Amino acid sequence: MVTAGGMAETRTGGGIAADTNRANALNTTHYDVAGTAHRVLGPMTLLDARAAFGVTDHDHRHDAFLVVDRHATVLLETSLRISRGRHDLIAGAAIERESYDSRFLDALDFQYTTPALFAQDQVQFGDRLTLSVSGRVDAHSEYGTFFSPRASLLYRPVDDGSLRLATGGGFFPPTPFTDETEEVGVTSARGFAELQPETARGVSADIAWFSEQAEVNATLFGSVVRDALDVTASDGIAEFSNRAGDTRTWGTELLARYRKEPLLITASHVFLNATEVEPSGERVRVPLTPRHSGGLVASLESHERRRAGIELY
Repeated sequence: MVTAGGMAETRTGGGIAADTNRANALNTTHYDVAGTAHRVLGPMTLLDARAAFGVTDHDHRHDAFLVVDRHATVLLETSLRISRGRHDLIAGAAIERESYDSRFLDALDFQYTTPALFAQDQVQFGDRLTLSVSGRVDAHSEYGTFFSPRASLLYRPVDDGSLRLATGGGFFPPTPFTDETEEVGVTSARGFAELQPETARGVSADIAWFSEQAEVNATLFGSVVRDALDVTASDGIAEFSNRAGDTRTWGTELLARYRKEPLLITASHVFLNATEVEPSGERVRVPLTPRHSGGLVASLESHERRRAGIELY
């Protein structure tokens, strides 16, 4: 299967400075192509391959200055899946290339090439217990080699319920694509070349119960991010740095769903406690991160005739 797409968009808006009526404008063009292929090599043996390519061009005017850039990505991946007995094995290789070219600000330009090897084994212990273990090794062209492990244990004590424990880790190389830089634009960057990649590890536990009419899922999760990217941007000047100390997050999530035609109700709640370390050494809550959030969606549906609903968040 092969897919291709393209998009062109122009947006304009008023300036926010008191001494100018210059309009802000953003011109965006994007095109991409992707493909997947599958081949059966034998009983319970499948070869998969996929490829993707995309380019995004921006022409963005922020009041008195212009930002012109191009972001391109290429991904090639192949994997072999073999099912034997109680084992479901997947192994493969991938290579990803990501580049960014800013016409007026060379300090933010980068070209990352990352080949990788990965493997996963999902083992079934009877009808009640499933263990999944995986690992991935990425050889980043700029920041070196990283190992990302993951493990998950699923237990079904009853036919209509399950318990799951999961843990894992990973990394993320620094890029200039942040909320701060997208909001104000960048004409001068400081510290980007000295950045280190973020690394993270996390753990989660969830319990689920379901029936023909109802479903409940509760999750407890936590994560630690080291060398988190910190950006301060104003008047076109961006200061990049790695935040000292770990960024720690933990919380709970509850999802409940009830359906009895014509009624469908879905309710959710998330508690989130995220903290980071200020340059002064003080640990504070991460700004703009709500501690509590929730939603309720209810609808009445008559098949192929009418429906009405309400959403509250």
